[in-house]
Order: sequence, then C-alpha cells, then structure tokens
Amino acid sequence: TCVREEAELRYRQLTQEYQALQRAYALLAETRGGNYDAEKEIKTREQLLNEISRYQSRVADLESALKHQGL
Repeated sequence: TCVREEAELRYRQLTQEYQALQRAYALLAETRGGNYDAEKEIKTREQLLNEISRYQSRVADLESALKHQGL
C-alpha cells in the first residue's frame, strides 16, 4: 500500500510540475512577442513530449510493479 501511495503521490507531483511548466512556457511565449523562433519551439516541444513519455512509462512501470506485488 505504501508503494502505491508513493507512486500516486509522485505521479501527482509530476503532473503539477508539468502544468507549472506549461503555464511558465505560456507566459514566456506571451512576453517574447515578435521574437518567435519556430525551430526552437519545435525542439522545446519535442523535449517536453519526450519527458512526458518517460514519466508515463515510469508510472506504467510502477503500476505494473504494484500489480505484481498484489497491491
């Protein structure tokens, strides 16, 4: 039970961090105005999507481990 609670807590923390990053990115994009760099935007987006994928895989791994332990 403790492992599952810890996994759920970590998942919520990662979700909150991701949402904070999205808000910060939106604010940054607004303040940059005309200095929009599409190439940099694409690279940043790809990096964020890769991070999301890694975190989702980690959550899936933790859930699988919990199921394997019968929790």
